[in-house]
Parts: sequence; structure tokens; C-alpha cells
Amino acid sequence: MKKVAIGCNHGGFVLKERAVAMLKRLCIEAVDFGCYDQNSVIMG
Repeated sequence: MKKVAIGCNHGGFVLKERAVAMLKRLCIEAVDFGCYDQNSVIMG
């Protein structure tokens, strides 16, 4: 099985989730490095 890394910020969360689903249908494992929801995070 092929494997890819995928990640995003809160603004790309929905698109990332769609991409992970598409990759799964293609038998490609997506290693998700976040973010894990649509909430923005203030660093600092």
C-alpha cells in the first residue's frame, strides 16, 4: 500500500478530509498530521 503525509491549517480542514477519503478509496494510506478540526488556534 502506498502512503502519503497530509496536513493543513484550520482553513483547509474540509478539503483535507475530502482528500483523505479519496486517497482511502484509491487504497492509499494518508498519515494525518493535522489539524484535526476547524477551530483556529492562536499561538503565542
